[in-house]
Amino acid sequence: ISLSTMIGPANIGCALFAADSNTVTNSYLSGSGAGYMGSGANYNVVSLSTMIGSSTGFQFSGADTNTVTQSYMSGGTNGVIFYPGSDNNTVSFSTMISNNSGNPALSLQGSSSNTISSSLIQGSTAVFITGSTGTVITGSVLVATSTIGTALAFAGGSVNLTITTSILLTPS
Repeated sequence: ISLSTMIGPANIGCALFAADSNTVTNSYLSGSGAGYMGSGANYNVVSLSTMIGSSTGFQFSGADTNTVTQSYMSGGTNGVIFYPGSDNNTVSFSTMISNNSGNPALSLQGSSSNTISSSLIQGSTAVFITGSTGTVITGSVLVATSTIGTALAFAGGSVNLTITTSILLTPS
């Protein structure tokens, strides 16, 4: 899928269900729920694209070994969510924004070995990780926009986080 506009007024701009090895590039994806959703979808690549959802800009559910690069993801609730079973995915050179004062821009829930690199992540809490293992954040900027939020938050037994050469900012 290239140079396309996908608008899902009923729910999702672009949904891949158990669809493997696809490429979305230079496209605009918008939905009343999510801009993009990959469920059980593996080995897909999204690049140079904009994903906007009233709820979530981009979400994975049980989706493994996918790549998102040079893209913009924004949601009314969360910018990006990795639901349980979404493992070994990479997001790089991208922007993730939450437009909700109570939700994180990036939420990793019960997922393993995901890498976020060279990206901007901005929300009331920038990154929230729960029940996840082996998350790597490198060369990124995490910006909390709320005085009750934080740049990076953990819960529910998350282990083996690696964060390097990144900037974490919270309001004073």
